[in-house]
Amino acid sequence: MPSEISVQCLLSAGRLGSFTRAAEELFMTRQAVSRQIAQLEKELGAQLFRRTTAKVELTPVGELYLQFFQETQARWEETKRKAETILIERGNLIHIGCNHDLDLGEWVLRVVEKCRGGGYTLGVDWERREPHDLLEPLLAGQLDVVFSFEQALEDFKQSDALEYCCIAQAQAVLVVREGHPLAVPGAKAQDFEGVPCFISARMTPLNQKRLSFEEEWAEYGLHFRNVHVVSNRESMQTMVEMGRGVTISTSMDRFPHNPHILSYPIDRSQAVHCIWRKGEARPQMRAFLTAVRESLA
Repeated sequence: MPSEISVQCLLSAGRLGSFTRAAEELFMTRQAVSRQIAQLEKELGAQLFRRTTAKVELTPVGELYLQFFQETQARWEETKRKAETILIERGNLIHIGCNHDLDLGEWVLRVVEKCRGGGYTLGVDWERREPHDLLEPLLAGQLDVVFSFEQALEDFKQSDALEYCCIAQAQAVLVVREGHPLAVPGAKAQDFEGVPCFISARMTPLNQKRLSFEEEWAEYGLHFRNVHVVSNRESMQTMVEMGRGVTISTSMDRFPHNPHILSYPIDRSQAVHCIWRKGEARPQMRAFLTAVRESLA
């Protein structure tokens, strides 16, 4: 491709019909413009201008190349404008990490709309993970804010580097497909203890074993005798939807609200926190966190 300066000389001289005026526009000497045009003609293998003592005129080939470089320059400027817009929006983007199944989408959208109403250009990038997979990326700067249960924060060794506020209380529930033989009027979560209970291998940190799950829920009056650990949350939910057994969820998760799914409360609740790094200074983040707090008032 020809050099940018030689193309600029072609564009200016072709538009103005004068090497002298092109030189004035480009803050160059006339001789320098003439040399750039001559070099461009050599590279392209064609005469671009007819030169007379009075003026210069584009040749048909010169007209063709002028149109090409004008269009190319227009596309280049448009590409740069779009790239600048993306970079600006990226600077205004908030990277949110959320517990895999927490149903917070509409609430977060209202918070973002409040920020936008206050004059902030704000975008949101949403990523769902298991609770114990959220706080390390937050501390490393890969996420800007996290919505997770208080237990994840209590288990995190570097929690003193984070700030947080409670946004809701989520009650634990046992979920089962409607039509299950034990899902009768007046049934309670404890009635399903003999039913297979499916949990995802990612629901608890890798250093915890199945026994810890059984012990944990025994404290709340549930004594599961048939626990199956499946590879992921989708498999777990599929088994419940097929009527194969039950699982544990919370009142703020999406799954208990699915059609044909029934939920039975368990005497346990856990705070859901909005968590961010201490010393957060980005104006967009400060506006977002202010809107979070105002939504709780």
